[in-house]
Amino acid sequence: MKSFAKFISLIFHPIFMPIYMAFIVVEMNPTTFVDLHGKAYNLKLGMLTMLMVGFPLISIAIMKGLGFIESFKMQGTKERFIPMIAVATFYLWAFTMYKPTSQMQYASEPLLANMILGCVLGVFMAFFFNSFYKISFHAIAAGGFVAMVMNIMPYSTFNLTPFLILSILLAGLIATARLYLKEHTSKEVYMGLLAGYFAMFFAYQVYGKIMNAVGL
Repeated sequence: MKSFAKFISLIFHPIFMPIYMAFIVVEMNPTTFVDLHGKAYNLKLGMLTMLMVGFPLISIAIMKGLGFIESFKMQGTKERFIPMIAVATFYLWAFTMYKPTSQMQYASEPLLANMILGCVLGVFMAFFFNSFYKISFHAIAAGGFVAMVMNIMPYSTFNLTPFLILSILLAGLIATARLYLKEHTSKEVYMGLLAGYFAMFFAYQVYGKIMNAVGL
């Protein structure tokens, strides 16, 4: 059971979740992302993978090598601050490139840009709560994943109700794994789920609707 919990924690590590979400946003909305096929698909999602997964991983590895963090688990709240700043920087970079108003070749539909913004807000909420206690980053990512699925449902070509149920079950599985490994308390996990959900909800339902209202 412990090995399985570690496996779940690794596969659904928060560093990988943004690209999972980006893939789902695009694949579940083929009529919205009609231009994303072949080379364009590889270029856009490939660059996003580098910005939101590759560069953060490289940065954290360098910090580990320089002794800024003791381990990749970053168990102490203090040693989480510098990695979070690095991750937030790359996420903001990604959002700047992918938001529809950027006029860049990577500029994308709001569905994808809002997902990236939700990840940005999730990191900032993690930064805030980490000042008080060791909030679960895994839970923040899981909560954001559920909110993302809920917010793309009205636009998807497919019936995502089964997928929404699966995302909720997955969030529960991730939370259970973190609790089983005793990496977090129940409060740290529940607060993480709520923070992640709220961050993604705000990106779609508040920021997204404001941008739509002003025609951006």
